Amino acid sequence: MSLRTKLLTLTSAAAVLVPLALAQSAPASAAVNPLDQKIKQKLSAAANPTAGVNSLTPAERARFTEQFQHMVATATVVKTETVPVSTAVAARSAVGVIAGRAGEPAMRANVIAPTRCFKHYAYLTWKDFSFITTGNTWMQLEWCSNGKTVTGSRITFADGAGQHGNTYYGIAGQGTVNVGWEVRSYTKFHFGYGPVNAYPCMQIRGGATGQQWTRRDCNLG
Repeated sequence: MSLRTKLLTLTSAAAVLVPLALAQSAPASAAVNPLDQKIKQKLSAAANPTAGVNSLTPAERARFTEQFQHMVATATVVKTETVPVSTAVAARSAVGVIAGRAGEPAMRANVIAPTRCFKHYAYLTWKDFSFITTGNTWMQLEWCSNGKTVTGSRITFADGAGQHGNTYYGIAGQGTVNVGWEVRSYTKFHFGYGPVNAYPCMQIRGGATGQQWTRRDCNLG
């Protein structure tokens, strides 16, 4: 065999071996828990959510309940904004009432001019097993301040929607604490899948100078 032929043969072999070596060294994708997949298959094959949950073994049901009730761990903020709002209605007196739109509560505020008001809207997507979308929730908070202290606030709206067989039952509770330099408001939502229930929370915190934070819990401390 000539030297040229040997070189061509070696080059061809190397061209084949290099892709194989790269393929073998590539990290494998993270595998989904086989138990989670089995639970998903059983729930998907059932006639309704209740029948699906009842078809699970005790271990499977415990796993599903834990994942469903702790879906807060995999919630993600997909939209958020804070914008200044009109302060004209708040500028008339030392203690004023900021009127809401039809059907909304008024916001009482100790108004100390100059007053600035803000609103923050957040939208969350919730998941269980980290890959099944349970549903979505959204909430908007409005607040006013004199630049140093939050003088009033209100949750202007909050709601949710279930997905993939999950039922959204509505708002289970709301709470607000004004600590002076910021206001903290949460909404607790009620979701269910057959006999299994979950109550995830979303929270907005608004600062006296307009800062905002979106959280995934009910803790106002």
